[in-house]
Amino acid sequence: MWLYIIDPHPMKDDSFQIALLRLQSDLHTKLRDMHDVRKVLIYGLKMTAALLRADEAVAATLDTTDDSVKTLFSIPKHTGILDELLSQFLKDQRPETDYYTLLVPVRRKARSWVVLALRRGAEPFRREEYNALFSVAQIITDVIYRLDRERFIRVRRKIERRIANREDPKDLMYNILHGLHSLTQYDHSASLYITKANSDKLELVAERIAWTKAKSRHIGRRVRIDEDEELRLRRSGVSVYRKDGSVWYSLLEQTNTKAELPRLLANEFNTDKEMAEEVVMLCAPIQTPDGTLSILKISARRPNVLGAYEAELVDSFMPLVSLVVQFSGQIESLRAQVLKAERKHVLADMARATAHDVNHALGTILPRVQVLRGELQEGALDTSTLEEDLHDIEVSVQTCRRIFDGMLAIARETNRGLGHGNVIRAIEQSLSVLQDRLKRKQIEVAMDSPVELPTVRGRQGDITRLFLNLCGNAIDAMDGGGRLIISVETTESTLKVVLQDDGCGIPEAIMHKVMEPFFSNKENGSGLGLAICRSIIREVGGEMTIESTEGEGTQVLLTLPYLDEPILEIR
Repeated sequence: MWLYIIDPHPMKDDSFQIALLRLQSDLHTKLRDMHDVRKVLIYGLKMTAALLRADEAVAATLDTTDDSVKTLFSIPKHTGILDELLSQFLKDQRPETDYYTLLVPVRRKARSWVVLALRRGAEPFRREEYNALFSVAQIITDVIYRLDRERFIRVRRKIERRIANREDPKDLMYNILHGLHSLTQYDHSASLYITKANSDKLELVAERIAWTKAKSRHIGRRVRIDEDEELRLRRSGVSVYRKDGSVWYSLLEQTNTKAELPRLLANEFNTDKEMAEEVVMLCAPIQTPDGTLSILKISARRPNVLGAYEAELVDSFMPLVSLVVQFSGQIESLRAQVLKAERKHVLADMARATAHDVNHALGTILPRVQVLRGELQEGALDTSTLEEDLHDIEVSVQTCRRIFDGMLAIARETNRGLGHGNVIRAIEQSLSVLQDRLKRKQIEVAMDSPVELPTVRGRQGDITRLFLNLCGNAIDAMDGGGRLIISVETTESTLKVVLQDDGCGIPEAIMHKVMEPFFSNKENGSGLGLAICRSIIREVGGEMTIESTEGEGTQVLLTLPYLDEPILEIR
């Protein structure tokens, strides 16, 4: 660091210019290795205050919450004397100042960001001293631009690497939303709406709330836009809208036309912590080669957070977002094909699982019918045992009927479109089909659930098959008897179901493989049970985790999202 010893008497012009050149050279050298914006500001202001013999130096910006002056650094300790001037300057009001005060802006993201202020009481500042402060502010501006550009390149390269590694599309989406937050500093939310196959509606598939790490409760929300709005989106680029009262207007276009899209996409938050609403919104249409339309939305609670700079930045991200959307569509298509293939095997798999029970029931019926026929032909029918035999035959027939009715109900409900599922009905139906296996193995079932539960996303048949597979696995794990505990609880946006058995457990060495298709540690297993469960869970937007200890038992935790919100539509 250079040490400047300033003569207390006024400098000659050539001495001042030499000192200024030394300062500028020092700034270029020192700031080149700095990566912290605050340190860049402090260093530049300190050196300039020393050169200009200022009594007071301040670097200030506007507070993000109430537009008050926020001091980033001051020499000496902040007194607040300059606050009114700083506030007016930061709000582009260009206040009048005396010759003892210098104010210059440091620009960031194409707008004034910080003001540097110097004050001297002994003598007025000269023109060349103002120019000196202005040149330092320009150097700081250039350095901050470089730092922001380097951050942009790091974020982009990180996402490109993740795309190249074919990471899960959902993770990629949230990486993009998180990366955009580090670049734009949006303080409300960022969302991605995708048009899925065979649908004319945009569905919210990812959303990041700026002030919380919790999963958004709006996932699955669907929006339908009319043909005129869709055509306008396809022809336009990134748009920025600002809210005036209850009406949205375009910020970048010179028009007073009301905008319907931001009104439709705006989220309403109701808790005390989430009182602030969106006042500015950036919408970027995403078009993929197959012609589908998706939308990236970023919104802020303060009007000056998003503008032309952020629109240009987001526009440069659109090719990456488009790739992720295409990748997501491909993965969804592959998963749908896998699920379709798995569904073709499910009834056969269920038939194999219940064949023993059906054969057992038929094995009870056939000998009794043969005995009754023989006694009837010989005229030796014993009426005293007839009622008992008929009762046993009726019980066995009812068992077969119950098993096949349950299988047919599941098959019928599986063919319906993605609708709503009743978890309690699904569990009861599954346990009904598995009733004889539970009795034969002496397995007790304990159920803990609220009386009323909200419906969840998904076909009723799929939800039933989900529990049929999981309960079947639990039964297979408890050959010597045991206890199956099923507990259900509600949260704000999901239904949580835990299935706990005290069976043989899963060896730790194969835990990472248990949900892979065609992997099974059962002697005659197909390896499709948990793979089907995983596909169903993914299709409805839920989560499934498995924890197991060999010799002690297994716990499966299901998180099932509630039924979608009503579809909103622009008209």
